[in-house]
Amino acid sequence: MTRSGKSILILLSAFIAFFASCKKESLGGGDIAFIAVYNASPDATAIDFSIIGDNNTKIKINQGLLTLGQKTTYYGVYQGTWATEVIPSSSTSSVFRSSLTLAGNEYSSVFVVGPKAALDYFIIKDDLSIRDPNRARLKFLNLAPDSGSLYLEVQVLSTITPFAAREYKTYTDFQSFDGGIIYTLTLKNATTDAVVGTPVTSQFSPGKLYTIWAKGSATATTEAGRIGIQISEMN
Repeated sequence: MTRSGKSILILLSAFIAFFASCKKESLGGGDIAFIAVYNASPDATAIDFSIIGDNNTKIKINQGLLTLGQKTTYYGVYQGTWATEVIPSSSTSSVFRSSLTLAGNEYSSVFVVGPKAALDYFIIKDDLSIRDPNRARLKFLNLAPDSGSLYLEVQVLSTITPFAAREYKTYTDFQSFDGGIIYTLTLKNATTDAVVGTPVTSQFSPGKLYTIWAKGSATATTEAGRIGIQISEMN
């Protein structure tokens, strides 16, 4: 059984205990929606993400605190509208509560964005059917709130493949790359062409999808919170 499959069974078993009290469109269950949660808040340090019911029963999706750049795997929940909660570990007074409406048989990436005092969700619907068994596929997403327009270069030897410049909360289409090769990824300012953050190297596996995203803030006071490149496999 896959890790995602195990996650679905664990969550659905837990949901049975409070179905009658949870806000959702289909009390009988219905189709399954899948979400992966990412911490993209530059100053939230680490977060917990939970789905909650009317009686405040909580199902925490992440197994451990999610620090900046970390994510969960896809978790399965019944379709419908769910109340959710994000708690930054550094501030119990900055609890963020909102609802998510999830459609059955769809996959979504839920990015927790913004400063810890004003968190929000940025949601992308994921199409996993575009996987290519022979090549890896990458897209670029800008989630650095004060970075201006950024673009990504993916280089192997003298060959550079650019991804188009993107403003905050926008992303490119996917591009395909050969697996088993070490690539250098560089983030650049679209106005000045200056390198932003530190370039990273990585290999990618055929048949997999990746989101390469700009994280952090230009005004961060810690190294971990500064603008950099995050590589996330969509799984």
